[in-house]
Amino acid sequence: FDTPLAFLIHDLRDLEPGGGPRWRRLAATRLLPATMRRARVVLTVSHTMGEELVRRWPDLSGRVRVVRHGADHLPLRERRPGPMHGERIDLAAEHSEVSLRDERPPIVYLGHLERRKNLDLLLEALARDPDLPPLLLAGRAKDGEDLRLAARARELGIACRVRIDGPVHEKELPWLYASAGCLALPSRIEGFGIPALEAQRAGLPLTVARAGALPEVSAPGTPTFPVDDAAACAGALRQALEADTLHLRRARTFAQDFRWDLGAGALLEAWSEAAHGPDGSSLPNVKIR
Repeated sequence: FDTPLAFLIHDLRDLEPGGGPRWRRLAATRLLPATMRRARVVLTVSHTMGEELVRRWPDLSGRVRVVRHGADHLPLRERRPGPMHGERIDLAAEHSEVSLRDERPPIVYLGHLERRKNLDLLLEALARDPDLPPLLLAGRAKDGEDLRLAARARELGIACRVRIDGPVHEKELPWLYASAGCLALPSRIEGFGIPALEAQRAGLPLTVARAGALPEVSAPGTPTFPVDDAAACAGALRQALEADTLHLRRARTFAQDFRWDLGAGALLEAWSEAAHGPDGSSLPNVKIR
């Protein structure tokens, strides 16, 4: 059947070493290019990813459409610095490997615990700078990554400054963001980065790795660091923790441009183009910058 195909791809983790099991990498190496060649339009979630797709496969030029995620699905809370322990933050503490003894608002990572998220870098940054606040790693662990990270924290001598929790329910996210000192995202591979937008909308300072789409979803002036530099990461964490009100206000305004209704409209346009073809009956293109 000659059914028009619109193919959506979030990131290229399956093509990268360490991005997933070897069998998935082997399968993706053959299946991804073939599927994208067949597609009338190829959808992705960030301009960074769109540009990377065209760089790797130049024949996709003219067929890639960007459909960005949003971050307007959570109620906003003003920042309320304070200890992370309390009735309003239920972060499955019974699964923690260690308990925090430092009551300062913690540095928070939110997302899956897996190798591509590069969480060792945060542990090494903490070990380099003993004056940094404690670190909370919150999210579902894959392939025993929580246990490995807990062992690494003990090895670095920072177990008393690290807490590893399970998944956070969405209704608890506003309280988590309100009680954190900053959000840190050190990923090596990232197709988008919804937590970065959520944090900025909540007025929480942010620092991200210079990798994938993380800089794209971070406001100008957001502290960044290379994925392999623990000293630079520690410096960026300090810079984020000292963010002033003006930067946080600008970051919130920046994040408000990422809305789910705009993404839904872009998706509808891309589907219409896939169904009708670029012959004038389709809606305007969503262009890569």
